[in-house]
Amino acid sequence: MITHVTPAEVAVHVAGLLQSMAAPTHRFRKDVGNIQIDMIKIHDVTTNNHPSAIQFSLETPERMGAELRLRLDQFAKDPHGAVADLIRNLNGILHEARRRRSGHNVVTSNIRQAMGI
Repeated sequence: MITHVTPAEVAVHVAGLLQSMAAPTHRFRKDVGNIQIDMIKIHDVTTNNHPSAIQFSLETPERMGAELRLRLDQFAKDPHGAVADLIRNLNGILHEARRRRSGHNVVTSNIRQAMGI
């Protein structure tokens, strides 16, 4: 459990890891590189808690906007796992967005329909 770093230090560190996926844009503030950082509260409906989180807003080179949220309580328990999940989720979101933009999902759907799946 990490207790000796501030949320601002966590935000700067994680933004540095996300920087390679962020492109220059006018849509978001440039708090760290091309990434906007905001402290937020999340409403967890399962526990009715409002944990603190950091929201990272960025635009990719393909001009896709993304907002990622890192819960500080989860980061404190497992920093490596929380950041790995954040990056894994971003990669999945971008992969699916690229597929939609290229029309690949339509092709796949048509093939499955023709196969009766």
